[in-house]
Amino acid sequence: MKVTVTGAGGVLGRGLVARLLSEGYDVTGISRQRPESWPSAARFVTADIRDAGAVRDAVAGAKVVAHCVPARSSDDVQGAANLLAAIVETGGQRVVFTSSAQV
Repeated sequence: MKVTVTGAGGVLGRGLVARLLSEGYDVTGISRQRPESWPSAARFVTADIRDAGAVRDAVAGAKVVAHCVPARSSDDVQGAANLLAAIVETGGQRVVFTSSAQV
């Protein structure tokens, strides 16, 4: 099953990607910066979730999207809206929303 992880460059996102890969999932990560230690087994999209086209590309084919990007400003809310729209457009089935210490 394909899973997309937003905020994949952060601590939570990287940990989740590692766990998903260890359990055999097909993983795509999206974040503004690709971590140096990104696993070769996972696809990575370097983009901000406010970029609707990049978000659609990252979630295409994913049954599950784990949203690990904290909302710090109203601009980040637009990113979440882009993400939800892309999930609907591409036929995603589930969203896992995480929170953070910044909330």
